[in-house]
Amino acid sequence: MKKQKQHGARQPAEACEVPEQSGVEASAEELAALRLLAAGFDPFRPGRVPARMSGGHRSAIRGRGMEFAEVRAYAPGDEVRHMDWRVTARTGKPHSKLFVEERERPVIVVADMRESMRFGTRRCFKSVAAARWAALVVWAAVHRGDRVGGVTLSGRGLCSHRMRRDRNGSAALIAALADATAIDCESQQNSLSDALAQARRMASQGTEVFILSDFADLNEAASCHLSALARHTFTCCVLVHDPLESEAPSPGLYRVSNGQQVVSIGLASESSRAAWVGPFEARLAALKQLCHGSGVRLERLSTANGDLGFTPRIGTVAQRPPLPSGAAS
Repeated sequence: MKKQKQHGARQPAEACEVPEQSGVEASAEELAALRLLAAGFDPFRPGRVPARMSGGHRSAIRGRGMEFAEVRAYAPGDEVRHMDWRVTARTGKPHSKLFVEERERPVIVVADMRESMRFGTRRCFKSVAAARWAALVVWAAVHRGDRVGGVTLSGRGLCSHRMRRDRNGSAALIAALADATAIDCESQQNSLSDALAQARRMASQGTEVFILSDFADLNEAASCHLSALARHTFTCCVLVHDPLESEAPSPGLYRVSNGQQVVSIGLASESSRAAWVGPFEARLAALKQLCHGSGVRLERLSTANGDLGFTPRIGTVAQRPPLPSGAAS
């Protein structure tokens, strides 16, 4: 890989080199390089920002922001400096200016890197695709000046990173995402429910929560935590999967192994092919139903699009009432 010449000026994002990608593990350098691509990446939900702390995002709340919203009749307690003297003089009645108050929008990334995520038949493992997507979300939050934190779930256990706005905090989270993709023995048996419970403890009202997992152990406890998160945060579930899970291979006899045993699987009949994709379709249907009922957004990320150049798309599956709900995709 050739090095680019230094011309003094900053190179555009398209011209900057990135470390070589293996697809089996994600390096910290690789995830750090995604910061150049995150400048134009906006995974966040537009519209209301109900967080309590001030920040740089538009809010539906009228307050002391910088952007003018409207003029209304003067009410006791309004500041004199916000009086609209022109309207007051024209109408003969005192009027005050209102502005759009800016609120912060903190971000929490929950990344599942357990054994079931260390699988892939295309460009990368599911764990690597999730790490790259999570890194884009982290850097997008950094570009906007928001606090960002995360929860990583791997064979090394459950690791949480408190929400911070400084560069050291984001760098530590990126390093943790890369470290979680490393191939090692499964020593800790934390569940998705544990990670969601930790995210609930970290999240405040108005937080953006992104959950990247294959949801292999989505049980009742995890569903309860997810529904509770959605009640006061903007929650998005990203289902990471491999095409071999969602589509049966060509008809034939296949020998598969888990490293210890070898079995033969026949996929010639329609029933055997339906049984192959059945578990994934059942998991997807259960997740769709949960997200639709809880107002959680659902996206699918395939390892076929898990290379460095992929462009994640965030689309609304369901919105929390009273907003209208869309059909799950």
